Amino acid sequence: MDKYSWSFQRGEDIYRDSAASIEDCIKDAVDALKGMPMEKVIYIGENMPHVPVIDVDLLIDGVIENAYDDCGVVSEDWLSHITAEQRESLQAKVQDVFDKWLIEINEPPTFYSVIDVLPFNLHTKPAYCRRPPAAPPASAPPVTPLAAGGKQVPEPPPAEEPDYNLLPCPYCGGKAMYAGIIAYAMFQGKEDKSRPTYEICCSMCPAMMRYTDKQELVAAWNRRYTDGR
Repeated sequence: MDKYSWSFQRGEDIYRDSAASIEDCIKDAVDALKGMPMEKVIYIGENMPHVPVIDVDLLIDGVIENAYDDCGVVSEDWLSHITAEQRESLQAKVQDVFDKWLIEINEPPTFYSVIDVLPFNLHTKPAYCRRPPAAPPASAPPVTPLAAGGKQVPEPPPAEEPDYNLLPCPYCGGKAMYAGIIAYAMFQGKEDKSRPTYEICCSMCPAMMRYTDKQELVAAWNRRYTDGR
């Protein structure tokens, strides 16, 4: 099973495809969009294999209910004094038998959930990444080959993304992420660059917010129900 999966929509139950790396996910998305209107952002998450678990408490409760249905009140106290250690012992034994049975019938789960989903921009570098690569070693700033007076002048550093002072997610407390422009409004079949849509989302849960005005979006995200009280 590959490590990552990707989708054009956040929170989908079924992701389009999986790949070994984030870069492969982005490449697959670009290839899938050939000849189609270009999406701005895809969502990539890590694949978490499903591990089936037998709930031994439900198993015991079912056995007790069956005994009561067959024999009535004389079975009321049966299995009512099981200790935690005895339950854990049964849990381990039943789980081991079930796992071996899945292999025996050739039915181990091949499906998975997708966790830690984050947006990535298809046109530039990823909007953000849960595990950013290490910063490259410091080096001298690049210089322009031609400059006024015959002198080489260092190029200015790239502009940094402004700090929007985003509050944590109001639902889970996770770090809020500004994803930037994720789409443009369509007019007569073409993108209207004057009408962008911005997105802010949580890095830990599916919470997100989109709006066409950046400042109002930030204000809406930072608004809390206790404001003004």
